[in-house]
Amino acid sequence: MRVLLIALILSIFLIDPGIAQNLNQRDRIHLNNADKLPNPVIYLSEKDIEGSPYLNPQFINGTVLKKNNVKFNDIPLRFNIYSGSVEFIQDGKILNIADPENVIEVGIGIDKFIYSTFTVARKIDRSFFLLLCEGKYRLLKRYRMRIKGMDAETVPVLKSATPQFVRMPDEYYLLYRNGTAQQITNRKKLIKLLQPAPDKINEFIASDKFDFSDEKQLIQLVESVNTIM
Repeated sequence: MRVLLIALILSIFLIDPGIAQNLNQRDRIHLNNADKLPNPVIYLSEKDIEGSPYLNPQFINGTVLKKNNVKFNDIPLRFNIYSGSVEFIQDGKILNIADPENVIEVGIGIDKFIYSTFTVARKIDRSFFLLLCEGKYRLLKRYRMRIKGMDAETVPVLKSATPQFVRMPDEYYLLYRNGTAQQITNRKKLIKLLQPAPDKINEFIASDKFDFSDEKQLIQLVESVNTIM
């Protein structure tokens, strides 16, 4: 009875029937081929693309904590970098969390993910981020991936070129309390995001000793800032 109740709760809180579908069906990629009429659509499933879209293709038991303080434990989870979604298994089907805006935190092994708004090209978007550092300031990592061989100019030669999942450089963001995550693009931007900060923090960021693209240095810096401020 307890197992049945847990399954029912998962169905209510984690699955949106209109969104959570079989993986191959949900992740089909379609492209309009402008060079041919009448605009045929090319459908690709994950098996048609070389490489893997996952941070780790294996499912690892994890936890999902929702904003209503309901916590689900020992759920097989994995993170899909390309789609930016957290996937889980239920009744032999691979599904994705359909209401991430109601999730506080997802734990997959030792990794913690949060769902947050962020700014990109002066627009507000939402995504799952890997949580690197907690506190008043939270340091976040955004994994990115594209499919090589699916750019508009290469569509006509898809038959001879096998599409590939390709990792793109990770992006780092700073999230202050419950605000909107801001990308760390350079030293000046980082100093601005941390204001008001002590002079020694600003001087260190501006010095040659600090590399804002170095993850370990960023973690140490944000940890220090949270301690001082």
